[in-house]
Amino acid sequence: MTKADQSKKKSSGTGLGCGVLFLTPFAGVAVVMGWFYVTTLIDIVDSGNWVEVPAWIEDTRLISDIDSDSTTYRTTANYRYEYRGVTYHGTRVSFSKGSDNIGSFHQDIHAELSKHMNERTAFRCYVNPDAPSESILYRTIRVSMLIFYSIFILAFGTVGIGGLSHVLSLISLNRRVRSQALIYPDAPWLWNPEHADGRFKPKSPKGLLYFSIVFNLLAWGPFLAAPTQMLQSLPTQLFALAPVTGFALFWYASAQFRQRLKYGVVQLRIEPWPYSPGERLIGYLEFPGALPYFSELQVKLVVTSSQPAMKTSQTLFDESRTITAGDMSTAFEFSPPGSLPFSTSQSQFPMTSHALQTDTVVWIIEVSGADGSQGKVFHTTYEIATFPQRTA
Repeated sequence: MTKADQSKKKSSGTGLGCGVLFLTPFAGVAVVMGWFYVTTLIDIVDSGNWVEVPAWIEDTRLISDIDSDSTTYRTTANYRYEYRGVTYHGTRVSFSKGSDNIGSFHQDIHAELSKHMNERTAFRCYVNPDAPSESILYRTIRVSMLIFYSIFILAFGTVGIGGLSHVLSLISLNRRVRSQALIYPDAPWLWNPEHADGRFKPKSPKGLLYFSIVFNLLAWGPFLAAPTQMLQSLPTQLFALAPVTGFALFWYASAQFRQRLKYGVVQLRIEPWPYSPGERLIGYLEFPGALPYFSELQVKLVVTSSQPAMKTSQTLFDESRTITAGDMSTAFEFSPPGSLPFSTSQSQFPMTSHALQTDTVVWIIEVSGADGSQGKVFHTTYEIATFPQRTA
């Protein structure tokens, strides 16, 4: 490897560390919002058997917090109530965590509390029968607030936690690849131990499955946690859209996972290995168990080139093949032109001279078909590595 390559690798290794520093705050926001979401649901569950009693509002205020970006609100109140002949004083208004400007919740409850205070009429509060000094005026489920938390959890969690997981896996792979690169500096096809023998594994469905589980927990949480009488106040027609979406997402993710359980890890073997553009590309699907019966399989090879900095992408090659039942044992083949660039994917050769190019070139093979025995759809995707033409 040249000094220029070593310099690129060193700076790129630093880039991975910067990636960790950049993504950590996103993960932190997701964790904090997740804590708000979970503790809100816990509060709702805990207050499900609290006793409703009359309460007299002694004081209430709508406090606005103004900054350069927006104005947030919170409602405070002092009230008294009696429980089993004993007078108590309370200050807790709702399950809201501090100030916010999500909807008009704080303005509405302040107006309602002010009306009872000015007219000196009884309102109501909910009292913990096991600890009567603990009470609350509103145990309403704020759907808009839960949606707000969910958006932050999903968006920041996907970027932060998902990104950190990816970067950390790249760091681990980078160490193994660089150690092999020192042993075989002129044979990059041996650098990545995951496919040093020309065998590639499909993308794992675990990430999508985990995301769908988190999405469903957020979508179904309010319905599972809320007491029956509180569910009647929910705008169910609007909020029910989230569980329906979550179920569809989980169904798709679990279908991919069930395929993995049924067929096992179906590997793709490439010949010749190492492969260079311009050569005849032959692929063999290797099922770990008995070869299932497919009426036919559709195989597609797609080569794309993108410039992340410019946010541009183009398809350089897109060709399909059909394997019939009688051809299952003979595999498939393509003849990509020699003008195609070799792959430079960071997911295969992170932070090495093989991947440190201006353009990111990805070679993808997609395989799909129906299992004739049960009519179920089989679909899997492989990202393969290709290399420059070797000189004699």
